[in-house]
Amino acid sequence: MIRHPMFLKICILVGLVMAPSFGFAEQKNWNAQMSEMAKSLAKLLPIIFDDEKSLDAEARKVLKEELKSLQLASQNMRSQTGKHGSKVQDRIGNDPALEYMAKEFGTQIDIASDNLANGEVDFARLALRPAISYCISCHTRSSQGPSFPTSPFQDSIAKLKSTERMAVYTATRQYDLALKEYGNVLRDAKGAPLKIEKATRMALAVSVRAQENPKDALRILDQVSTAPGLLKSTERLIKAWRQSVAEWMAEKEQDPQAAPFERARNLIRKAESSKLYLADGAGDINYLRATSILHDLLRKETTGLTRAEIEFALGKSYEVIRDLGFWDLHETYFEACVRDAPHTPIAKQCFERFEESVVLGYSGTAGTFIPSLVSKKISELKTLSEIKKK
Repeated sequence: MIRHPMFLKICILVGLVMAPSFGFAEQKNWNAQMSEMAKSLAKLLPIIFDDEKSLDAEARKVLKEELKSLQLASQNMRSQTGKHGSKVQDRIGNDPALEYMAKEFGTQIDIASDNLANGEVDFARLALRPAISYCISCHTRSSQGPSFPTSPFQDSIAKLKSTERMAVYTATRQYDLALKEYGNVLRDAKGAPLKIEKATRMALAVSVRAQENPKDALRILDQVSTAPGLLKSTERLIKAWRQSVAEWMAEKEQDPQAAPFERARNLIRKAESSKLYLADGAGDINYLRATSILHDLLRKETTGLTRAEIEFALGKSYEVIRDLGFWDLHETYFEACVRDAPHTPIAKQCFERFEESVVLGYSGTAGTFIPSLVSKKISELKTLSEIKKK
């Protein structure tokens, strides 16, 4: 299993240029960086997705220049991220995933730049395509943050396929346009049931987490239910998702005094009870709702044991909804849980889940081969997870 694919995460923070306000000097610096990244993305999109032509000299020049711009932006981002997220007081973070994304962003930018320098132009270009999924993961974490009615990339994406346009709209928080494009995806994806299921999951992430709108989720399920050629497994998921949305719509208005963490845990319990196996997507709606609440909780000044409990819940959720997160994002939360509440029972639970996932990830038919740096981390976390005797 390849644990860290050669994917350029160029979209990780695109759209945060319009994030909630914070200190003026910090805001100007942070927003300026995000603005530059957005400009680079707009120039790169036609190059990334154009299947018909090989790159001419001008396109190669653009690719080289924009990769250089992104490399500089990634260095600036990493200088502003620290433990659990952003050092700037922007309230977008205090989430372990942000530090993880900034680090991976910088690493993969460097790899792509090296390949371009070595003349591997097609690899550098094609490796950018899967990056959109990482933006989607970041920008559909919860309802916090703005969405935009018009596209700053309209000219760049006009000739893209409907699936690609939907991904760009979602990645850049243009949620209304993303859901509108979903209908075009269903129309164009005839005979491609897996593509339909992937687009449906993306649309549900928008309606459930980003917009918190069960009526939109139900409309999405109504649309996909009429699509021809669905897999039997997809039909089963649609039925389970529909039931979850119906229960959501039947809920009474939440008591503002109700503990959000307890609501999230109840949703996770519901999701777990509906699954037939670990990665079964039948509980996706409830996992999406739960993780939205949990991500919002991490924005607050939560510390110690409470924070670790939130991270443990997020880790368990992302073990299942990996299509909407990074393949190993759950490990990031399990690790943070251990570090935030060392030498406690929950740290021990988190370490056990972390170790199990890592060992499985580095195992194959030839055996288990764990890199030395990873083994060192496992050993460190094991020590932190051990409950000290009184």
